Amino acid sequence: MSTWRAAAERCVNGARCVVGVIAAAALVSGLSIAGCASEPPPSPSKKEVQSSSDRFFEKMKHEEQERGKGADAPIR
Repeated sequence: MSTWRAAAERCVNGARCVVGVIAAAALVSGLSIAGCASEPPPSPSKKEVQSSSDRFFEKMKHEEQERGKGADAPIR
């Protein structure tokens, strides 16, 4: 007889298993509710978003200029 089958038969015969399953379900549901209860992170201010986008576009311009220089170079 497999260990799973033996465990299932013991579980069916005893009330401890029912209590254990209920306790496990309560623990899982309690942890999931607690995980959802945390505060969301603060959204960035308009100034932070503008600064970040400016840095991004400057970086993109720089990369485009670097690629343009490479395209103008003679092929060997």
